[in-house]
Amino acid sequence: MIASSDNSARASKVKAIAEALADLQDGAVISLGGMTFHNEPAALVRYLVKRRVSRLTLIPPPSAAYCADLLIGAGAVARIYAGHVSFEHMGLAPNFRRAGELGTVDIVEANEALIIGGLLAAAQNLPAYPVSSLAFGDIGKTSGLIKRYRAEDGEELVAVKALKPDLALIHAQQADSFGNIRHLGGAFADVIMARAARKVVVSVDELVSPEQVRKEPWRTTIPGYLVDAVVELPWGAHPAASHGRYNYDQDHLRDYLAAAQSLRKDKESASWADYLQDYLFGPEDLSQYLERIGGERKRARLSQGVN
Repeated sequence: MIASSDNSARASKVKAIAEALADLQDGAVISLGGMTFHNEPAALVRYLVKRRVSRLTLIPPPSAAYCADLLIGAGAVARIYAGHVSFEHMGLAPNFRRAGELGTVDIVEANEALIIGGLLAAAQNLPAYPVSSLAFGDIGKTSGLIKRYRAEDGEELVAVKALKPDLALIHAQQADSFGNIRHLGGAFADVIMARAARKVVVSVDELVSPEQVRKEPWRTTIPGYLVDAVVELPWGAHPAASHGRYNYDQDHLRDYLAAAQSLRKDKESASWADYLQDYLFGPEDLSQYLERIGGERKRARLSQGVN
């Protein structure tokens, strides 16, 4: 018998952002999708800051930028498994660097092999995941995430202990109402994070029909059974790029860096407070945020030539 294509009995996974993130508790372990200025779940992260969540443990992508630094600057992070956090050609990540200097965040040194290996272990419900390259570097000798053991032939092997996020925050370009996700460019480590996390929330620039997803099954990067909630947030990656939709906003990132760099060791600066008020606490919704970043003219410029 061929299964019916009737979708009436299937529950939609499309939710408002408040509903999608309502059960997140202080002290949770969250992973962040994307990579540097690409496909960052920025709107979801700004919502967490507005909710004033605290004591988070971050598992960012191996190369992280705005989202990780913003959460640290907002005082939401207690620990981070950090491979690389910077703003690339624009300079260092000010809040991440300051947290390291002052010791306000527990920074666990973790290169790409450690982060991906730990997530793979969680995705496969294993206590640890073998990563042979870690046997040849200093981090493999010193990290508390490493587990060493011997094979039957006596060879010493190295494995990474599981990193299990309570929540994965991911941004992609498209999804249908049943949570089937479509990246129109790089998916980076998003698929592994989705498999490793207990709960997965994905923001997307656009909802498409289940019929379109069925017609193009090869475009689905994360299947719906892994996804708990989809939040339609056009421009939800800004100021990062969303592949095939818009480029990253270098002007805004420079404004962010200027505000973050103005912070002092003993007090919050007016510039940083202004940034948070202008772009996080002030806007009531995404549409107000988009107006504050420059409106239609800015969006048209960032979308020019991107397809």
